[in-house]
Amino acid sequence: MPTSFRDAIPSLLAALALAACSSSAEPAKCSLDDQCPVASRCDRGVCVADGRPVAAIRPLVAVEAFALAQLDGSDSRDPDRGDALAEHVWTIRAVTARCAPPVVASGTAVAPVRFGCPGRYEVSLAVRDALGVESAPAEIAVDVVASKQAPVLIAGPDVSMDHSCSGEPLVCRPDGPVVLSASTTVPGLALGWTVEPPLDRPLEDGTRRVELVPGPDAAAPTVSIETDGTAISGDWIFRVEASDAYGVVGAAYTRVSVRNRSPLVVADAPAPFPHAFDAAAARFTSSGQLGWAAADPDGDPIEVEAIWRHVGDGGAAFDGELASSTVTFAVEVPYAAPADALFLRGGAELARTIEIVAHDPNHGEGRASVPVEIGNEPPQPAGGFVAARVPHRFDAARSRYAASVALGAWIDPDGDPLSAGPGIAPCEAVSVVDGVAQAECSAPFEGVPAVDRIAGTRVVTAPVRDPWSFASGIPVYRVEILNSAPVVSVSASPGTVCVWRPVPFSIPPMCPMSAAQFTALPTATDPDGDPLLLTPVPAPGGSAFPRQAVCTTPQCIPFGFFQPAATVQCVAGFGPRSWLDASDGAAAVVVGIPLTPVPC
Repeated sequence: MPTSFRDAIPSLLAALALAACSSSAEPAKCSLDDQCPVASRCDRGVCVADGRPVAAIRPLVAVEAFALAQLDGSDSRDPDRGDALAEHVWTIRAVTARCAPPVVASGTAVAPVRFGCPGRYEVSLAVRDALGVESAPAEIAVDVVASKQAPVLIAGPDVSMDHSCSGEPLVCRPDGPVVLSASTTVPGLALGWTVEPPLDRPLEDGTRRVELVPGPDAAAPTVSIETDGTAISGDWIFRVEASDAYGVVGAAYTRVSVRNRSPLVVADAPAPFPHAFDAAAARFTSSGQLGWAAADPDGDPIEVEAIWRHVGDGGAAFDGELASSTVTFAVEVPYAAPADALFLRGGAELARTIEIVAHDPNHGEGRASVPVEIGNEPPQPAGGFVAARVPHRFDAARSRYAASVALGAWIDPDGDPLSAGPGIAPCEAVSVVDGVAQAECSAPFEGVPAVDRIAGTRVVTAPVRDPWSFASGIPVYRVEILNSAPVVSVSASPGTVCVWRPVPFSIPPMCPMSAAQFTALPTATDPDGDPLLLTPVPAPGGSAFPRQAVCTTPQCIPFGFFQPAATVQCVAGFGPRSWLDASDGAAAVVVGIPLTPVPC
């Protein structure tokens, strides 16, 4: 019965006895104990309540395992006069010891015992008097050390083996028979085998069984270990004890180690998976599945899980489902800027893996880790117009020469957004708009006309790309950038020069011309809108001012000319000529200044 209830019995009995004795004015008369109420006795002719005895244990020191030790409760007493202790009840509990504590069957004050293994034990003693009133327990701790004596019991060697599971329902057993053995150096000792299962492999849950045939008291029993598909691996410790009449005189151990082989998991090694770009939703997507298989070499039941791991993708979605032989995945990456494409593929820290992990009941684990690679199809040309000859224009706002070259239509098999890398100067600016590629050729205007920087036959490329790859073959074209010559006209004021009459008898006829000064008024245009460089060319010996001028509008600045006196052939309309040269940097025209000679 519980100690708390047992402790309450003497008080309850004493109260009943006192109540019985006080039922009359005088104490009950008696000559024998049997004439008194329960839990009371006859003391000098009067019934009195029985007092509770007191238990006491003498301490034990230097106790060795297997050595005969003596538990001594002789100091226990009963406070009642003439009363005597009738029974000593010994109880021993293992505190840190790993073997069963000894059992004291006798009810004597002194009990010889043997402790079967080192460790701490708790010894408790309760005493009872003749009326069955029990004391409160007395307790002491006993520390048992390893035996220094030669062993009297030797167990067989440890064994190790695999296990296998089969049948319906599933049963797991060690592979092969397990036979224990033990021998003693002292004849006549009794043997007893017990088993300590591995940690977290309890026998009490009903799914594990250990049987020793023909029995646990045999010197060499055959061991049967079975589980109902539950964990079996680990060290099964079989303890054999040799005992005499007072307890265990020796103990030995045989360890049966049941091994476990981890599950095996294999999975496909797939090629890169395709992807698609949803322009309306602005996102990349990819999905797919791969096959897997798992088995346990021991036949253990296994549980399989899949883990979708991903890093370096900006937190994009990556998940899937695990089926009996396949595992799927789905990737979704939002696209707001070109750098976001690296979260789908190509990022420096990007990694996606599917881990398939199989667990058996014995804590064995097998896994396969499959990297998930997202593939890409590069852009492809899709026909369309490719220019062979294009005009150029002058962009006054940007102070540049410019020309646009159509480079045809392009598509991406994955639907990815297209862009372009740099081309070859001066046509290095390449773009793709609505699937059509175009190169912009340009050269700066730095104050001096230089159309030759852009005009002529140029090499133009179409380096079209998606976010990761250029087209597999970048086309190269030879394109002629056209240039139109300037259109210039000029008038002079005054427009005449004075010529003297011919010199007589001169061969050929010569006419003297007087000195002259006039102003040339040019009008210069360029069909491409290019700035023009105007350079005056005076007649021999003459001069002009300014020496050059850049004209950006049709009405250019006037040039002043000075013509010195000269003698020229007397040919109608002929005289010393002045000219005006107009150039856009690639093409030039020369226009004479119209002067009419008149006689002086």
